[in-house]
Amino acid sequence: KGLIDYDNDTVLGNRITVGDKNYDILDYKIDNNGNLVSYKKNEIKGDEPNIMFTGKGIYDNENNFITKVNYDGKASFDPLYIGSEPIVVATDKKDGDITNNLKVTYSEKPENWKPDNIYKVTYEVTNSNGKKAKNVLNVKLLDLMKGKK
Repeated sequence: KGLIDYDNDTVLGNRITVGDKNYDILDYKIDNNGNLVSYKKNEIKGDEPNIMFTGKGIYDNENNFITKVNYDGKASFDPLYIGSEPIVVATDKKDGDITNNLKVTYSEKPENWKPDNIYKVTYEVTNSNGKKAKNVLNVKLLDLMKGKK
């Protein structure tokens, strides 16, 4: 069971089995002929959970996730969603979707973020077997109104 963006025929967080190996499909699309075009997949080994970024949002050339300063001068950043679209998904071979169990920590609190700096957002999850996974998202804060105020 995956997260489906019907407008773009994209399925995120789907799990497939090929032979004796299980994979989480991070991002795939259906072409105009109905053929599956796979872009990224992660092999699931044993009973370890997996944390994957969905690719939603804007990334710069150095793979930093871009967020902006609000009108109040504070960072506009939700660690789980852009609008209603998830930016991160946690799955487990046995437990399924465990995104609700994610623990998020920051290299610095978002309310203290300054424009043009990069901050680390760490995601951790533990499955029902006590196995843990960790993934880090680098977030760059931009002030889009700089010079226009």
